[in-house]
This record gives sequence, C-alpha cells and structure tokens, in this order.
Amino acid sequence: MATTPTNLPVPSESPIDLKYNASKIDEFVTSLALQYIDRFGNAHYTIEGLRWLAQQAISQYGWILIDSFQDGADITLPNQALRDEVTGEYYRWDGALPKHVDAGSTPSSSGGVGTGAWVGIGDAALRSMLSQQDGVNIVNGAVKNVPYFSSLKNGHHGLCEVIMTVEHHAGGLGGASYRRSGTTGTPSSGNEALVYDADGNGWKMVKQPVQSARAFGVLGNGVDDRAALRRAVDFVGQAGGGVVYIEALSGFDDVKISDTLTIVYSGLEIRLDPTVHIHTEAATTDGGAIHFSGPLNNETTRLKRVGFVGGKVSANGSGILDNAIGFSGCEDFYVFDTNVPHADRKALTAQVNVVNGHFRNCQIGTTGYSAITFEGDTLGAGIISRGMVIEDCTIDSAGLYGVSSEGGVNHERNDRVIVKNVRVGQSVKSAFRFLDTNNIYTDKMCRAVAAGIYGFEYSSCTGINGYAYSLNSQQAGVVYNACSNVDHDVTISGAGLSGAGVYDAIYTQNPTSPHVIRAYVSGTTHRWTVNNSGTPLQHLITFPNRSFMVSGTSGLLNGGSTAIIATDSGEVTSTATANPSVAGVDNLLLNPPSAFTLTSLSNPYVGKKVAVRFATSNVTVQHAAGGTFRLKGAVNVTPAAGSVMVFMYSSDTTWIEISRNF
Repeated sequence: MATTPTNLPVPSESPIDLKYNASKIDEFVTSLALQYIDRFGNAHYTIEGLRWLAQQAISQYGWILIDSFQDGADITLPNQALRDEVTGEYYRWDGALPKHVDAGSTPSSSGGVGTGAWVGIGDAALRSMLSQQDGVNIVNGAVKNVPYFSSLKNGHHGLCEVIMTVEHHAGGLGGASYRRSGTTGTPSSGNEALVYDADGNGWKMVKQPVQSARAFGVLGNGVDDRAALRRAVDFVGQAGGGVVYIEALSGFDDVKISDTLTIVYSGLEIRLDPTVHIHTEAATTDGGAIHFSGPLNNETTRLKRVGFVGGKVSANGSGILDNAIGFSGCEDFYVFDTNVPHADRKALTAQVNVVNGHFRNCQIGTTGYSAITFEGDTLGAGIISRGMVIEDCTIDSAGLYGVSSEGGVNHERNDRVIVKNVRVGQSVKSAFRFLDTNNIYTDKMCRAVAAGIYGFEYSSCTGINGYAYSLNSQQAGVVYNACSNVDHDVTISGAGLSGAGVYDAIYTQNPTSPHVIRAYVSGTTHRWTVNNSGTPLQHLITFPNRSFMVSGTSGLLNGGSTAIIATDSGEVTSTATANPSVAGVDNLLLNPPSAFTLTSLSNPYVGKKVAVRFATSNVTVQHAAGGTFRLKGAVNVTPAAGSVMVFMYSSDTTWIEISRNF
C-alpha cells in the first residue's frame, strides 16, 4: 500500500516522510524514467534523467574525436569519443573517469560495451548530430557559415574555429571571415572588428586586402553611416593599411556622414563603386567629408600612399572647412575617377606639408570656394609643398578659382605643378591661378572658359611653361605679375569683356626677366592686345599666324619699344620710301611708289630675321656709312624685281646680310 507523505516543511523528521522517501530513492536509482515527483509534487531528474541530460549537453557542446583503441588513450572527459580502427566506430566511456586504454585494445577487451562501459555514439548518431542546424559545432576546428553578423554575435558556435558571415545584414552585402580571438567578454557584445558570441567567446575579423565597409554595417540608406565607416577605416588602418571598399547596392548607395571622416593612417585607400555617394548635409558646420590628416610641421612622418578612388563625394555643410576631399601632412597621395557634385568650400584640396600628389579624371560640379587647390605652409614652419599633378578634370562652376596653387604664408613657393587637360567652365575669379609657385606646366588641353576675372593668372612665379587657352574672360586672358623665366604658348579668344580692371588680352607687370610668349589672339579685346605695366623688360612676343594678330580697341601694344612683337608667317607689303617697320613682320614685300635708298629697317630686336622681297628694281640697299646694313662685298646693291635678301639684326645695332638669291 502506497504511503501518503505529510506536508511538513523540509527537513521533515516524520517517520511517514522517511518511509515515503525510501521509495523515492529507489525510484531515483533504479527507474528508467527521466524524472520522479517529490512529496510536494515537484519533478526531479533520476539517474537516467541525469544521464540523458548529460548526453544532451555533450551533443550541444560537441564530441572530441580521438584515436584510437589500437593506439591506446586516456579518456578524461565525457565528450571524448575513441575510435575503433577495426570498425571505424566511435565510443564514449559511460563509466567513471579517467579511463585508461592500453595500446592494442578493443572496446570488448577494455571494459566491454554497454551501460556503464563503452557506448557507441555510432556513425548514424554522428550523422544525425551533424545534420542538426548547428551540427558543425561538434566538429573541432570546423569552418561554419552563418547568414548575418548578428547570427555570429548572438549564436553558440561550439568547437568551430572559423566563422564566415554571408552578409552583414539581410540584403546588405558585406560578408566577412572571423577567427577565434582567444579572449572572452560579455556575451553578445562588441563590434565587427572584435565580437563576443552568446557564450562570451571572442571572434576577430580576418582582414582582407580589399575590405568591404559593408561588413562593418554601412547601410547606404541615407541615415548616418559615419560610425560604421569609422570602424572600417580604423580596422584597416590599424592593421597596416589596405583598401576600404564600398560596393554598389541598388537603392542603398546613399552614404551619409554626420561629420568629417578623418583618416590618420598611412597606406589606406577608400574606394567606391561609381554609384556610391558619400556626403555631408547642410547641418554640418565646418566639417568636410573626407580628410587625410598627417602632421603639419614634420616632413619625416607624413602619411604616405593614401588616396580616394571612384564614386561621388559631396560636402554640403555650411562652414569654412566643408571640403569634399582634403589632404594635409601627406606624401604620395591621390584622388582618381571621382565625381564631386558639390562642395560648400573646396572640392579637392592639398594644403600644408604636402608632397607628390595626383588628382586624375575627376568631375567637379559647383563649389562655394576654389574647386581644386594646392597650398603651402600656413603655419610659418617654412615647409615647401611640391610635386602636384592635376589632369583630365572638369570643373563646371567654381565659387572662387578653378585651379589654384598658392605658396606659404611667408611666401615660400610651391614647386613643380603640372596641369594637363583640365577645363574650367566658369569661375568667379581666375580659372587658373598660380601664386608664389615655381616650375609650372599647363598643357595645350587646359581651357579657361568664362572666367570672372582672368583666364590664367601668374603672380610671383618662376618657370612658367606650356600652354594657356582662355575663352571670353571678363578681364585679361593671361596675366603675368612679377614673374620670370616665362616660355609660354597662349591662345586667347575674347578678353576684357567687362571693360573694367585689367582688361587686355595679355598683361605683364613688373617682370623679373624677359618673357617669351607665342600668342594666338582672336575675338574682341577691349583694351590692348599686349599691355606692359610697371617696369617692363624687352619681351619676345610672337604671333605665329598674322590672322590672329588682332589689335585691341586701344591698340596692339602698350609699353613702346620695351616689348617686341613679331609675326612668324605671312608676307607683309610695305610702300614706305624710308626705313619700313618690321614690327611683327618676318617676310616683307617692298613695293615703294618711287625710287629710294634703303638704309635701315625700323623696330628691330636682337636676333630678328627678316626676308625682304623687292617688287620693283628702284630700291638701293646702302652698305654701312650712313646706314645700318652690312652687305656682302661691302658695296651697295640695287636688286632686280623679284629678288630676295635675308637680314638679321645683331647686338651691335646693325642688319647683317645672311643671303641673297642673285
């Protein structure tokens, strides 16, 4: 007859409860049921239940598979499974631990098979466990795939050694690989660089040569992505550099950042797919978009090999530092294949302690200040910015200058600036402006269109080479102020359209050496074609095609004999009967209405060469005395009609005969 227990509190000393509990001890020890019920109606595990519970725990944690009965082993853990080489089957030890297995054993010879001895986990059992959702967890050192980063962070991963996320989040790209970090932390904490799973085990991301920023949670949905992008940049930068890459994802290419993303690591590149757009918004004050920031006053610790490639970048803020992409304290830096739709300040800028930069194939829309700048030391440390190449770029509208190179605050001069195939569609001031800069080259594909002041402006520069093309500038097409070593090919169509300020085609002021300029001038020039101001020297300004030698509304030249103008082609007819002018003339057809003696040619310069063709036979060329010609044979000549004589003006102020055709 069953005993009915009391309801006395624990511990009860009632004989009735003692008798009742004796039956429960038997049930705990002997029953194959998993649980028994105590005198208060509560369920407890039997020994069989505890065995079952242990097996469940083992299956969750995973088997440790070891070799073998034949080799011998020591079993110390309940989840160690020993292989029988004869059958290939694995067995766990169900008895007391530790369990020693001699070499050359079998399951039967080392304890037998059954409860309390060796229990086969079985191939079928193993396959069943492996087929579970997290079955890979029981395989020591396994590689596991999970769908999202959150699956890694919030999951249990057993014995796995490597975890690969397919995406950062649903539809978000950014898969990554993780290895165990060997650290533990708060369960389900951390970030993409170092994360702790639901068991508190640490996992660190494996760095890739091209590292997806999407793997750090960049969404591209127009909500602030700065923190995620910051994590990506720090991860790659702190690991020695590489590429931070933002892939295109339809509908998710709008990467908004709430403030400047500052990069302080060498060897780091940010790369975007063409449709990806990084931008700040109007609420951002004094915060540009991307800034590579190295030391401003140390030449040995600059950031090196840093740059930006592809995509679009806009700085839509409202402060004086709202540049789209900037560099300071950098060496070997670059921007390639990038579109800047708008910058509240500058689109591309390199300023203070910058060396060897390259901006290539960039499209710039509108800017509130200068579009592209290369700037010197503003801190007075005397460091020279040098080595800048700007090529294959277009600028639609610049709020100040289109392209600007400006030296340091103490007039340290930037050095070696090359500009190739750059078109400035519109600028509030000069399209191309070089101040305190040495060794400048602009190629023949550079275009200044509709400049608000000058097409090309050079001030305090030495070594100006290459080409300049200015179309419809409000003031001068090209200006040289306090410059030296100028050797320039200039094409100007329409200059001085405002009729105010310095509104000549070419304007030189206070040169420090003679300028050599080959100029093609066409269209309307509202003042002088060439205007020399201040203390002009004797320049050599040639017009290679007479059809382009257009006089301004005030005339061809202002500055008298201090500037020499010549034309290199086209025969000019003169009917003068005394010393015809050869200013701007290389080929002279002399056709006077009456006979006269030619004693000189006016408006020469040293090295000037003139071919004179005689239309009639009524001109006598006089040698020496009373004239400036030095003729062969030292005698006067009267050439026949059609004859040609070639003269060159020498430093002793005489015209020396070079050749004649008679």
